[in-house]
Amino acid sequence: MFGVRYSAFGIQRSAFDILRVLGHVLSLVRLSISGSFI
Repeated sequence: MFGVRYSAFGIQRSAFDILRVLGHVLSLVRLSISGSFI
């Protein structure tokens, strides 16, 4: 119960951090793919 409440409380901040990290990873993957095709 406590863990669920904590996750629900910080879901917005965690989601923002996850989206930022995913964006960085996607950019790195895109650069690696373009480099491999080149």
